[in-house]
Amino acid sequence: MTATTQALVPALREARRAEAAVTERLTAHAALTPAGQDRTSLEDSIGDARDHLRRLDDHLNMLQPPGPAQILGGVWHLTRQAAWLPFHTAMAIPAALLRGKTATEQQQLKNIEEQYAVTAYAVATCRAGEHIAHTTGDTSSSDLLGSIRRADEDQLQELDRTLQRHAEAVVDAATAPPEPRDPHHPPPPQGRHLHGA
Repeated sequence: MTATTQALVPALREARRAEAAVTERLTAHAALTPAGQDRTSLEDSIGDARDHLRRLDDHLNMLQPPGPAQILGGVWHLTRQAAWLPFHTAMAIPAALLRGKTATEQQQLKNIEEQYAVTAYAVATCRAGEHIAHTTGDTSSSDLLGSIRRADEDQLQELDRTLQRHAEAVVDAATAPPEPRDPHHPPPPQGRHLHGA
């Protein structure tokens, strides 16, 4: 391994881990989002994030062609990831969704905050890797990381607009007057009454 590769490969792997976190968070967020424009936008972002992962994997394999033992280990690693990803994604989904409900405005706002955080970290890892690649003279790695970074920065701008919109929706939901009660359907009793006491 050359000194350049030794410095660059860890940065590329860190960028890949960050993009994998973005993909996982997007998948969990999309599962909580009602059908509509936000859901469609999230599904498009999932496709972009998966493309980033594929491009990073291809580039890493080009820099470090795996030997037979590495291929076998990589297959096991990917199989294990495939098995665990649905579990981790499910853990991110509140029980309300599993009962057939969508997220409240407060839950949606929290999801966007978490998505913003993981995307910002992905931008940081790509920027660091891009600088390492530029310093070592690896133009192809620098171009790849720069391309992914710019896509993630665009995603951050979109998340910023979505964050503001959902923050306003949380305020609206908190200040909205309660719905009037139907006089033909009185509220249920608050507690049990003991008979024969």
